[in-house]
Amino acid sequence: MASSTDRSTEFDTDAAIEAFEEGLSGRPGADDADPLPGPAASRAPDPSDHLAVGVQVLRDLLRIEDRPNRVRRVLRIWESKVSTAIRSRDLHAAEAWLRGVTADTAIPPEHAEAVGASIAALSRPALIDDLLVWLVHTDSVADAAGLFAEWGDPIVGRMIDLMALDDPPVNRRYMVEVLTMIGRSDSRLLAPHIGDHRWFIVRNVAIALGHSGRLATIPVLRNLLSHEDARVRVEAARGLATVDSEASVGDLITALSDPDGRVRQVAVSLLRACPSPDVVTRLSTVVVTGKISGPEAERLVEVIGERKDEAAREALEQIVARRGRGGAPKAIRVAAKHQLERRAS
Repeated sequence: MASSTDRSTEFDTDAAIEAFEEGLSGRPGADDADPLPGPAASRAPDPSDHLAVGVQVLRDLLRIEDRPNRVRRVLRIWESKVSTAIRSRDLHAAEAWLRGVTADTAIPPEHAEAVGASIAALSRPALIDDLLVWLVHTDSVADAAGLFAEWGDPIVGRMIDLMALDDPPVNRRYMVEVLTMIGRSDSRLLAPHIGDHRWFIVRNVAIALGHSGRLATIPVLRNLLSHEDARVRVEAARGLATVDSEASVGDLITALSDPDGRVRQVAVSLLRACPSPDVVTRLSTVVVTGKISGPEAERLVEVIGERKDEAAREALEQIVARRGRGGAPKAIRVAAKHQLERRAS
């Protein structure tokens, strides 16, 4: 097996890098041949697919080159490839070039620092902002889902920064949309921002986590049900119901006791929309035990009454029958009786 110092001397990598860079400048013939001889050439994709060939050459160079200055040179070329594709609005090429480095697990670990520095250099706010504005103006934000998901953490950080501006370049809902795209790929990139001291940042992250639909977000959203700001708790409840409506029943029942009426109202609405049969049983218990009282308890009885199954009818009858100590308040029994009469009519 060749040593690390042998990797770049088995064939002329300097010439390969020159040829690779020529492909960026567009000089004739630069894209027509594989610059790496021997084993690397056998791994190359269809020569007619210039983009795939270029990405493969990039990967091969980073795998075999061990001289730091040459590695940095290859990565600078890579940065130019990605940024040029972005400025040309070629999202497919931009994603392919980006994945050439970010998704390549075979790049030697000793290049990690250089790769990290190159990604940071690529992730210039001006480049990201220009791309985002163009995507919004052309109504094509969704087309960049793969690119943003692959870019990952730098995009998350920039979206958070833009949200905090008094006059962001685009509506904040587009930033939430971008965060949602990234969350669908890896929700762990969003999770650290739930600790942000700004309530509106946490709310927007909660929205993105919920819209991502990832089951892995449930513990994070559940934790946000105890956030100090009710606006965050509202979105946490919505997110839980979106990710898994049946699994969210217990959390929504808990939210019925929230000190803020907005949270309670959203919880009732979400329980009303939840198809789980567990809703009737849980709501009946809450109402009968008096954990929820007043007008909100009457609304819960209405939720039960809207169900057409036998379980709902039996729950209403039990509420009506529970009199005296340990039973439901009179107003609740009257509401349950009204729902039974409505069902019978």
